[in-house]
Amino acid sequence: MIDEQLLMERLTDAAAAQDDLLPRAVADDLAAGRRRLRRRRFLAGGTALIAAGAVAVATIGMSDVLKDTAQLEPPVATQQAPVSTPSAAAKPESFDGLMKRLMYKHFDPSKKHLNFATGPFKVNTEPGYRGTLRKVGWNAKGEKGQGMFLIGLERSAEPAGNTCGSYFQSESRPVICRQVTLPNRRPGMIGRQGRMIEFSYVQPDGEFLYVAVDPVFRNNTTISSKQMAITDAQLFAFATDPALSLPPLR
Repeated sequence: MIDEQLLMERLTDAAAAQDDLLPRAVADDLAAGRRRLRRRRFLAGGTALIAAGAVAVATIGMSDVLKDTAQLEPPVATQQAPVSTPSAAAKPESFDGLMKRLMYKHFDPSKKHLNFATGPFKVNTEPGYRGTLRKVGWNAKGEKGQGMFLIGLERSAEPAGNTCGSYFQSESRPVICRQVTLPNRRPGMIGRQGRMIEFSYVQPDGEFLYVAVDPVFRNNTTISSKQMAITDAQLFAFATDPALSLPPLR
């Protein structure tokens, strides 16, 4: 298929090449001038198109380079990192919570036997006396009997009647106490009669600890707990636990 525009351009170029060689009339001279003018305009337009195309190609290439560079750059954070706030301060442990935790720790780590239904450990502040005295039940699954702890911790000039041997003194076979040396090399008093136990100890800070262990919780039952068996080692560890102490005076 013949490109008419291309054919016209070639004919114009050929005619222009003969303009200066062949003799011609005035009309032919004018026609030659018009041919030259059209040729110049065509060449000027083609040059402009080529330049515009080059600029367009350069612009597109630069745009691609900028895009690639933008992809390589790390993204700018648009959100601020969350500000950490200090957690609420833990509430201090109550004296009742402390005593329960220490009894579980030393006598019932599995938390299956101790029964604190008789009420919380409270500090009595009568004139000349400051301390606590409380009974704690002991239950075992599958048996009807119930045992008991009597726990006393006090600071006073004289213990309030709870000394080793005082709790079971009316028994037909009372508990006989003897002095022992605890693992911290401090003296204590302990007595056993069967599974009945009494123990007393003066802590380094002067507080007096008293513990009675009775396999029968006599306020509640006449049946003993056959599974309640407390060792000397358990009593000594409880007595010498550094956390065992009355709360400070306010």
